[in-house]
Amino acid sequence: MRWYWLFSSISIALAACAHPQRICEIVPQPPYVIMPDTAPQGVLRGVIAALPDSAPVHLAEVFVEGTSLTAWTDSLGRYRLAGLPADTLTVIVQGWNLRPARIRVAIPPDHGLRLWVPLVPECLQIHIVPAGPPPNKRLKLAGAHK
Repeated sequence: MRWYWLFSSISIALAACAHPQRICEIVPQPPYVIMPDTAPQGVLRGVIAALPDSAPVHLAEVFVEGTSLTAWTDSLGRYRLAGLPADTLTVIVQGWNLRPARIRVAIPPDHGLRLWVPLVPECLQIHIVPAGPPPNKRLKLAGAHK
C-alpha cells in the first residue's frame, strides 16, 4: 500500500512538472467593487487588498490616467483621490509584485465614490543558473601547468 502511494505521488509530481501552469497565469482580473459614498463630489476613496487573503496593500499607487492625480495607500490599504471631474475616468492601481488593475469609473456630479480593488500577486519565475563553466569546456587557469 505504501509503494502505491509513493508511486502515485511521484507520477502526480511528474505530471505537474511536465505541464507547469502557475496559478497567477490562469486567474483573471478579480472583480472590484464601486459604491456610492457620502464624500463630496470629485472624491474617490477606498481600499486596495492583495489576494488570496485580502490583506491590505501598503504603498500601492492609485492614479488617474491622463492626469497628475495620484494617491498612495496607507498601512491599512486606504487611499483618497480628490478633485476628480464628473466624467468617466480610468483609474490604475499598481503595487509592488502585484498585477496592476485598470478600472473605468464614472464619477457622478453629486457625490463621491468608494472603490475596493483586489490585486493578484505577480508571477515570479526562477531560473536555475549553473555556477561555473559548462561541463564540456575546460577551465583554463592563469599559471596552470599542462
